[in-house]
Amino acid sequence: MIKKSSRKLKVFHGLVNYGTQSGYLAKGLRTLNVNAKSFTISDSYYRETDYMFSLKTNYFLKIYNRLVRIWCLFYYDVFHFYFGTSLWPGQKDLPVIKFLKKKIVHHYLGHEVELYKETKEKYEFSNMDFWTNDKNGKLHDIKIKERLKNELKYSDFQIVCAPQYTPFVPNATFIPLAIDLSKFKYSPLAKKNYDKEPVVIVHAPTHRGVKGTQFLINAVERLKNEGFLVDLNICEGISHDQLLKEYIKSDFSVVSLLGGWFGTAGIEAMATGRGIIAFLRDEYFDYVDSEYKRDLPVVSADRDSIYSILKETLHKRNFIEWGVKSRRYVEKHHDMKRVAEKMLKIYESL
Repeated sequence: MIKKSSRKLKVFHGLVNYGTQSGYLAKGLRTLNVNAKSFTISDSYYRETDYMFSLKTNYFLKIYNRLVRIWCLFYYDVFHFYFGTSLWPGQKDLPVIKFLKKKIVHHYLGHEVELYKETKEKYEFSNMDFWTNDKNGKLHDIKIKERLKNELKYSDFQIVCAPQYTPFVPNATFIPLAIDLSKFKYSPLAKKNYDKEPVVIVHAPTHRGVKGTQFLINAVERLKNEGFLVDLNICEGISHDQLLKEYIKSDFSVVSLLGGWFGTAGIEAMATGRGIIAFLRDEYFDYVDSEYKRDLPVVSADRDSIYSILKETLHKRNFIEWGVKSRRYVEKHHDMKRVAEKMLKIYESL
C-alpha cells in the first residue's frame, strides 16, 4: 500500500465523467490525503461527481460557471482531463496551464482516440462499423489526429482506460477502470441443480450492434436446440439498480464479442460475484502488466467462437468458483482506492 501523501496535492478531474471515472478517482484520491475534486459537465445519468457544470442557458449561471473554471485554473496543481476535454472550448487553456507551471494528465476513454481507418484495416472485425461509416470515419480520424497533436504538445502524462486504445496514443500507460466497491454488494452464487434448472446468462448491451448481441442470441438458440438448459436475459432500458439485481439472478454474463476488451459493465458484473465472457484480443495483453494478466478471470470469446465457448462453459459448470475469482480480481485491480494509488504515484513522478 502506498503511504498517504504528506502534502495536500491539489488535483482537478474533469470534464467528462463516463463510467464515473472522474468522480470515482477523485473520491479515491481523497482517501490518500489528496485534495482532488471532480468538475464535470451535465450528465443525464447523474453519475457521482463533486461539481456539475450545468448546460442551461441562464446568463448568470453561465457567468458563474466561467468564474469557477477560472478559479480552478489558478487553484489546482494538476489537471487530469478526460475524453479530450479541458477547461475552455478548443483547449485554449492548455498553453495557459503550462505557462502557470501546472501539470496536465490526459485520460482517454475510447472513441476520442480510436481511429476508424486503422482499426478497419487491421482487424477482420471490430465494433467500429456501428459507431460510424467510411465517410464520417474519415472526418473522425482527421479530428482525432489534430486534437491529439495539440494535446500532446502540453500533456505531461497520458493514460488509457483499456489496452485496446494504447496503440493510438504514443507512450500512453494503461490504468484499469475504477469502481466504488461499496456500491456493489458481493452476492455469491448459491448451489443449483443444473440438470433441472437453466443456466441464466445476462447480457446488457448499450447498443446491440456494438456488443455483438445477435451472435450471442444465435449461439444460445443453437445450444437450446441441442438440449441445453440455458436462458438468455437481455437487459435493455432498465435502471442501473435493476441491472445489478439481474446480475445477481444470473450465473454469468456475456459482455461484448467485437471490441477486443471489456469495460465498466463487465467490471460491475464481476463485482457482484459473476464471471464474464468478453472478446480479448491477444495483442492487447502486450500493454498490461504481468500481474493484471495473470489474475484475469475473464473468458475470451468473439463472434465466431461464442457458440463453442458457451458450450464448454455450460459443460464445466464452475460458476461459483468463477464468480469468487471475479470478485477478488475486481477488489485487487479495479477498486477506486487501488487505482487512486497508481494515480498518486503518477502525479508524484511529475
